[in-house]
Amino acid sequence: MVMSSCGGDSGSAYQGIRRPSPLDVSSVSITDARDGSAVAVTPPEGDITLVYFGYTHCPDVCPTTFADLRLAMEDLGPLADRVSTVFVTADPQRDTADVLDNYVGSFLDRYSVVRIEDPARLREVEAQFQASSELGPVDDDGNYDVSHTAIVYAVDPSGTVQVEWPFGTKAPAIVNDLELLLS
Repeated sequence: MVMSSCGGDSGSAYQGIRRPSPLDVSSVSITDARDGSAVAVTPPEGDITLVYFGYTHCPDVCPTTFADLRLAMEDLGPLADRVSTVFVTADPQRDTADVLDNYVGSFLDRYSVVRIEDPARLREVEAQFQASSELGPVDDDGNYDVSHTAIVYAVDPSGTVQVEWPFGTKAPAIVNDLELLLS
């Protein structure tokens, strides 16, 4: 897959990844684990939705990513009110609605948490983002890791993924791209 890290026709320099053929995720239908309400992956006009697949027991990638998102939201100031985040767990066995809510809520204010128990349905939602996850082997204590795509997807009001930030993208780069997307 060919990807670009520069902006489109406007000449604006995005710091995240921009695909030559952006993903259309407008048909994604998911619900919030807390109350069963529909989750809008496609945001209202003028807003951006960030989508991330991970799990709360993640030892490093997920908390680092969410710490970077928290810093980005702080740096965005009032523009942060136009950004919401959707966290889809790749580990529905351990990530209950309360666990998800506490985890994501410790980083962000505007978010939805999604827990899809049916593995086939989870794969279907992941596939729309070209993401994936896989449960690792269970150790003697019953613990396991989850391999997962470590990308934050920025979705615009048309349901198009405009920018993707792979693991390690720092807050200033996320802020740069969100300012461009929200302008």
